Amino acid sequence: MDKIAETIRQLETIVQREIPAIRWEVRRMIDEKETSIKKIETMLDTLLNLAYMGKGEEEFLRLNRYYSKISKPNAEFYSRCYHEITEDQS
Repeated sequence: MDKIAETIRQLETIVQREIPAIRWEVRRMIDEKETSIKKIETMLDTLLNLAYMGKGEEEFLRLNRYYSKISKPNAEFYSRCYHEITEDQS
């Protein structure tokens, strides 16, 4: 059990260290008007994974709001996924 707790602490440390880079990348994607669905969805997938740890909410919402201008149905799918994850944490 101690090994699992230590692994979780290490993972949280890594995530905290990576959040600024993710925040920067999301800002860049929006500012530069990224249109690559693959790139946007890859970042949204990453942010969904972080949502399980309670991280990256602001970045997810900003990027998905931007994505809705490119593909509303896909953005709605991501919104549903995000709400399923965050509801499970309540």
